[in-house]
Amino acid sequence: MTLEQLEEYFNSENRIHLAAQFVLASIPNLRLVIRYYNKMYPETLYDSMLRKIDRVAKKIINTRDYDELLLLEAQARQFYYRCFDSFIRVEGFVFEKRSRRPPLNEVNAMLSFGNTLLYSLLANEINKTPLDVRIGFLHATNRREQSLNLDLAEIFKPLLVDRVVFSLINRRAIKPDDFYYDGKGIYLNAKGKQLFLNAFYEKLDTGVTVKGKSVKYKSIIKEEIQKLVRHFRQGERYKPFKQIR
Repeated sequence: MTLEQLEEYFNSENRIHLAAQFVLASIPNLRLVIRYYNKMYPETLYDSMLRKIDRVAKKIINTRDYDELLLLEAQARQFYYRCFDSFIRVEGFVFEKRSRRPPLNEVNAMLSFGNTLLYSLLANEINKTPLDVRIGFLHATNRREQSLNLDLAEIFKPLLVDRVVFSLINRRAIKPDDFYYDGKGIYLNAKGKQLFLNAFYEKLDTGVTVKGKSVKYKSIIKEEIQKLVRHFRQGERYKPFKQIR
């Protein structure tokens, strides 16, 4: 399997195609989050960002350049991020912009913690299969112990991390005193981590409709990984999960 992954990685055309699939699969999921809040709290901002994201998606379909793909992916995510402060309906929480290492506010602290949980979950599931977690396609394998889990995470971040973050805030389930400042950045404290963990694993057990059936997110993740196994082993074209509603 490692050799099969490496062959695809070093074939630039195949690598770009597979990398683009991860990005294109993330787009409907980004849109789904925006549409959810637009339905609850209609704003012209949401419609504007949806149109901008759709224009980027069309360019992604046609790109044949890896660096351009990364640039377009970043553009789509920036348009998505512009909606974050409007998603928040509770005073005391702001997003402003994405900050990492360290996260500079409570929203970014939750995003970083949630992404880490998702990366770990995906890596554990990948390691149960013949797939080599070190070999990703959207994320470069150089200097990374794990990359394939980061690729798959692009699909699920909006659904499993972002929705949990804004749900915890808007339901007032998490409060500013569930965080601490270490002199450089802001992080969840022990209580805050437990609150997030509970919500994250509850979300994994949530069922969504897939081909007319209710399927839990944790099962969708396992099947997504198996689709990659079949892609490399059996030549089955990889068609990533996209949540429509």
